[in-house]
Amino acid sequence: MTYNYRTKGVCSKEMHIELNDDHTIKSVEVIGGCNG
Repeated sequence: MTYNYRTKGVCSKEMHIELNDDHTIKSVEVIGGCNG
């Protein structure tokens, strides 16, 4: 299962979160960002 979350008020534009069948996090991808 994959969730796509559009962020607000932070440097990253979007997060892609993939879950395992037991609902634990398999992977997270952060799109965009800044140097601090």
